[in-house]
Amino acid sequence: FTAGTGITLTRTGAQEITFASAAGTTVVKDQFTGNNSTTAFTLSVTPTAAANLNIFISGVYQNSKDSGGTANYTVAGTTLTFATAPPTTAANGIEVVITA
Repeated sequence: FTAGTGITLTRTGAQEITFASAAGTTVVKDQFTGNNSTTAFTLSVTPTAAANLNIFISGVYQNSKDSGGTANYTVAGTTLTFATAPPTTAANGIEVVITA
């Protein structure tokens, strides 16, 4: 990644990169590995709402609700909980982009 004007990039861990802009918007990407049984994952920051998450599993965007309107995932503090365990993925196959 290359930082543009007014943007800073900070590697905060082996699997986290924080993007910050002079306008005050921060974007963090966390990565996890699915194992077909774990439903709860700990985020590196606390999102203000589930609407501030963009989740991709093996590159496929995950809708926040299913066709019946039931939440596919929820967030409480730094805990992201999927209604159904994500499938087994390659290492870091679950990407969670958090906008704060």
